[in-house]
Amino acid sequence: MLAALMLLGGCAAGGGPGESGGEPAIGSPPVIRDGTQIKLPLDAYMPEEGVLGKANDLLLQDCVRRYGFSLGAAAAPRPRPRNERRFGIVDAEVAARHGYGLPPEAKAGATGQQRQLAVPNPPPTEVLYGRASDSSRQTVQNYAGKPVPAGGCIGEVRARLSSGAPARADIRLGERLANQAHAQAEHDSRVTSAWALWSRCMAKLGYTYKTPWDAHDDPQWQRRESAGSREIRTARADIACRNETNMVGIWLAVESAYQRRLVEKNSLALAETKKLLDALQRNVADVMAGR
Repeated sequence: MLAALMLLGGCAAGGGPGESGGEPAIGSPPVIRDGTQIKLPLDAYMPEEGVLGKANDLLLQDCVRRYGFSLGAAAAPRPRPRNERRFGIVDAEVAARHGYGLPPEAKAGATGQQRQLAVPNPPPTEVLYGRASDSSRQTVQNYAGKPVPAGGCIGEVRARLSSGAPARADIRLGERLANQAHAQAEHDSRVTSAWALWSRCMAKLGYTYKTPWDAHDDPQWQRRESAGSREIRTARADIACRNETNMVGIWLAVESAYQRRLVEKNSLALAETKKLLDALQRNVADVMAGR
């Protein structure tokens, strides 16, 4: 549902990990011990999807009820910090309890936005999307004697939440640029040097990993319901070496510098994205005000 809501046009973001310009200056790296400390310049250009999704659900429920249908109750997961795991594990206490896995409340947040499919009276395609459910896929304007909005209920919700927003703004631009900066940072000599220091630290503790992602994604602890003792020991060593080398602080400083460069290069498109986000925020506030 949220993906359908977000189809609001797009602007391309150029460049990749090999983009010219050299390695940007970073200043003094911060010391990071908690995922809530990880803030990045492009965060300001990304939607708060938990709040947006809730408003989307409320409006969608209202719309389908007009036709006598219902939707499954969506879970309301506890909000998690946006960048909590951007550089892997950070929090020593969480690592000591869950290894490389997420705590239970975070797992609920990761899956809780999946709408329940077992609903007593789900709406048909004609109501949701405003088109026939048969092979013709023709646009429908009425259902059971009631007018159907353009694009169905999803189209109605999208129009309501994006009211007043620039037509060509790209809500995913900030996310794509952030992914680009992340890839650039992982090729930066200061990050790879920090990884090498971390790797040597881990070797002294008896663990052989070239990069922090090698430890994080070790097949030994994939697809487990809970962390075993070996995973927890490894994660605790990982955290100790991250702290000793300030790897996460360096990594954050470098990625922030690449993000600032991309913000400057894409300032006009990002300004439109910010207008869209501001419009969404106003409209979501209006929806939630009476709830």
